[in-house]
Amino acid sequence: MKRYAYISEIKIVCMLLVMFSHCMLFYGNEMMFPEKAEFSSPTVIAICKVMDIILMASFVFCSGFLYAAGFAKNRTMTEEIRSRAKRLLIPYYLYGTFMLVPVYTFFDFSCYGRDRGTSLAQGCKNMLLGIFSDHLWFLWLLFWITLFFIFIKPLLKGKGLMIAALLTFGFLLVVVFLLKDFPYFKLSQIAPYLFPYLSGIVFFYLDGRINKLPWIVILMTGALLFTVIIVYCIFKPDSYPLFIVMKTIGGIMPYFIFLAVSKNGADKPVTVGKIYKYLEEHCLHMYLWSMPFIYFYFRKLYPLIGRNTALCILMNMIFSTGSVIVVIYFQEKVISLWTKMQKNRKTGKNAQ
Repeated sequence: MKRYAYISEIKIVCMLLVMFSHCMLFYGNEMMFPEKAEFSSPTVIAICKVMDIILMASFVFCSGFLYAAGFAKNRTMTEEIRSRAKRLLIPYYLYGTFMLVPVYTFFDFSCYGRDRGTSLAQGCKNMLLGIFSDHLWFLWLLFWITLFFIFIKPLLKGKGLMIAALLTFGFLLVVVFLLKDFPYFKLSQIAPYLFPYLSGIVFFYLDGRINKLPWIVILMTGALLFTVIIVYCIFKPDSYPLFIVMKTIGGIMPYFIFLAVSKNGADKPVTVGKIYKYLEEHCLHMYLWSMPFIYFYFRKLYPLIGRNTALCILMNMIFSTGSVIVVIYFQEKVISLWTKMQKNRKTGKNAQ
């Protein structure tokens, strides 16, 4: 499959900024983020509002783009579902079982779906049902969205795209009106991300034409979309349909920005370095390990420097990222050792 460097760049930046936004949410007066500072920061609230419109929607957009790029593999529906379950649900239950439940119970972290004092058994039950998932919720999100598009895959080409868009809108209505109070497996939270995913598929087909435009035109298009997002965040209209539209725009906007930067060649000094290569390979695992450290360091830093909002957020990000890198290093060592043991075992059986 052809490599789209600017799509990889978007995913890396989005993951890192999501981690950074999680460090900020303690000061963001976010109702779904129970652990918080004694005061909120208007600046943090404004920045997090913009990030909320762009970051996860853009990551979902990239997933749709890459899903369309993989159509040439001609896999069966069963193979695709099995592949998505392996890539998304197995990590959810592995990280949920061995990290989320025990760590959050031991430190008694409070988050959406988990109240203070929740027992280990209850936490495990809620995790298995997708009620308590904290930052791992997006694994369920991507699974459900991809599953829907796997089912309508025959329509995701040519003239069938219009029918696919209508079916996507119909599914969105089902989620909003019939599943909005469904508490399990994050089904109630997928509505804002259906059209960003579909947009990724559409822009995969448009990518060749857009690439022919001058990079400055592409950049200005991205800047215009970003301006629309900023205006929306300033006025904060209470309209769910408009919110859905803005999520879609937020998903599309970085595509133009990063494509323009890639076309101009301004990204090359960064992407050739070892740090970028590391992030490209590990950014997802960094995200999956991040939240326990973010909670932990906030609790330690807040009594010391919590009144200095910017410093507390920055130090939290630095310490959390460093700790995650260490954990990933040992994780890879364990996996490498396990793989080596399995190979030795197979070699021994073959010798017999």
